[in-house]
Amino acid sequence: MLSKALIECYALDFRKDNVLKSATSLFATKIYKDHETFVENSIGAVINPIWSDEKDNEGVNGTFRFFKKFALSIIDRLETDPPILDSCSVGIQFTFIKSHPYLENFYWHLGEEIDGSVVRLIITKIITVSEVSIVCAGADQNAKKLSLNHFEETSSESGEEKPQTEENMKLKAKLLLALGLSLESLGLEKQGEEVELSAEKYEVVLQKAGLEYSKLKTALDTYARLTNQESFSAGFDHESNVATLNELLGEPRKILEQNRNEVLKAYRLFVNGKADKTIEEMIESADLKQLKALAHQYGIKLNQKFPARTDELGNNTRASGNGGGELEDTEPYMTVEIPA
Repeated sequence: MLSKALIECYALDFRKDNVLKSATSLFATKIYKDHETFVENSIGAVINPIWSDEKDNEGVNGTFRFFKKFALSIIDRLETDPPILDSCSVGIQFTFIKSHPYLENFYWHLGEEIDGSVVRLIITKIITVSEVSIVCAGADQNAKKLSLNHFEETSSESGEEKPQTEENMKLKAKLLLALGLSLESLGLEKQGEEVELSAEKYEVVLQKAGLEYSKLKTALDTYARLTNQESFSAGFDHESNVATLNELLGEPRKILEQNRNEVLKAYRLFVNGKADKTIEEMIESADLKQLKALAHQYGIKLNQKFPARTDELGNNTRASGNGGGELEDTEPYMTVEIPA
């Protein structure tokens, strides 16, 4: 449908980062003829667009569903050998930046090579894919050609086509739930452990599953950045990685707990062991900012209550003080300090 490439005839560059890939789900849209989006020109829909990582030809692919009642002439042209129609074109809205931002009369020079590179619009975000059209020749020369799966048709002796009946499909209900799909929202009911689907419902399930997959893939790629990767490779050890992250996250918690214990010790020392349970609970649940403030306050009060002095050996100690504190004359000097 659309390649991660430079569309030369329009000077549109879709090669920036994962701009095109992240918009894959937007390509589930309606199909028209020749970009003329009249009601009478609607002929089908794109089902379950997917991202292709094919070497040197990355891009968005999709399955086109044509409705025979409206698109018979298109289907006939796709079935010729070789097909006389094999191209599509995509109507999109996007944001962009200029490849040569300081070039005077920039738009007059689109498509020209200046300073060693083509003057072009570099796409930064695809906002919407309004439609896909069947055309004589698409602008994207790298896009895959349309192909039609041929099915054997049988007819009766009288030359009339035999009526075809479709059997409903059955899927495990837990499979739909694993895909993040609600049975109620799809109008489906469990029959034991299975769900029965008509062909139409099956198409809807595929489309919604594709959208859910795209959302989950985007979320997973975001998580991958925590490991300095754009996306996870096959076989990535998620269990070990989560354990490592939990261990790293545990370090700040340990430091916070140590600081709480230090401030709690200072408070109990200041009140001579006659601690207020409410204040103790407040200290035990305090965040780092609150602990720094409390440490500062109790540090000042301890200095006042237990003045510092030097013993005969030159060691820093705390005097018992005039307030009748519990520190012995030989107890080492104590400070309450919370790191910034």
